[in-house]
Amino acid sequence: MDRVKKDESVSLGRLDATKNLGVYTGFSWYADYPHHFAGDPSMATMEHGKFIFDILVDNVVNVLREVKADTVSQMLIDEYH
Repeated sequence: MDRVKKDESVSLGRLDATKNLGVYTGFSWYADYPHHFAGDPSMATMEHGKFIFDILVDNVVNVLREVKADTVSQMLIDEYH
């Protein structure tokens, strides 16, 4: 963490014109944060990172369970075609 430059976490706002219109692209995050992080990183810890990672993993697992259990999407696809 001693090598992280806090000023690299400030948005560059390179796509603010489109963002203000509610338009986001696959590279909107990079346009704002080319160093791939936002906010003050000085308080980051491995424990906090693991806590957030575990929440995200649980969320992915729940999404996959829902997708696998879904029976409505195929019905709608068949209905549409």
